[in-house]
Amino acid sequence: MFRLVLRHSLRHSFGRVCFLGFSIVSFCRNFPLSGNTRFASSCRQMASKGGRVQRDPISAAELNLGVPLVDIGVNLLSRQFGKDALEVIERSRVAGVSTLVLTACSLRDARGLQDEFVSHGEVHGVRLVQTVGVHPHNAKQWSDETRKDLRSLLRLPGVAAVGECGLDYDRNFSPPELQRKCFRDQVDIANESGLPLLLHVRGPPGAEEECYRDFVEILKAKETDVRACVHCFT
Repeated sequence: MFRLVLRHSLRHSFGRVCFLGFSIVSFCRNFPLSGNTRFASSCRQMASKGGRVQRDPISAAELNLGVPLVDIGVNLLSRQFGKDALEVIERSRVAGVSTLVLTACSLRDARGLQDEFVSHGEVHGVRLVQTVGVHPHNAKQWSDETRKDLRSLLRLPGVAAVGECGLDYDRNFSPPELQRKCFRDQVDIANESGLPLLLHVRGPPGAEEECYRDFVEILKAKETDVRACVHCFT
């Protein structure tokens, strides 16, 4: 059975799989943490221009949580950060974030994250770990060779999860049948490795049910106890 640990407002539920919002969550025992509504509100209020946050982040002292925070979905290779990646890490430290899980959407991303960030272990006092996986947008790249390479990359230091993987029928940058194949294979790989999954699911507005149903059926078809987080449900 899949255990999904998530936070904030419940949106949809199919059997034993639930979909909730917001990205500050826990990969079960891997990254225990706590949330705070003031922190979430502050994040939403941070206006961005040209990829640069215009407001100073709130400090760990202001949060007064008493526990370290872990951000499990950081797209640090995104073009919107430009040359600001180190500033993003520093702002995270100031806000009380102890660990950043850097998200890979392709195996190229996974190698880039390892070379640029994760191989250093810690930057500005923040622990950096990463995911390894293929996003549904990139499912057309999936092959036997990709599967082999993914398994190999999971042995790199600092790999915390398999993903970001799942289904995206909204944009369909890859055909749905290829998305499903890519997703099934990555669920199997996570099961074999014992690593949690970072999951993505998004259907077209007003017609999300087919995507959700396929997503859940793939998970339910696997007799496994893999831990997982659904970070996108829209």
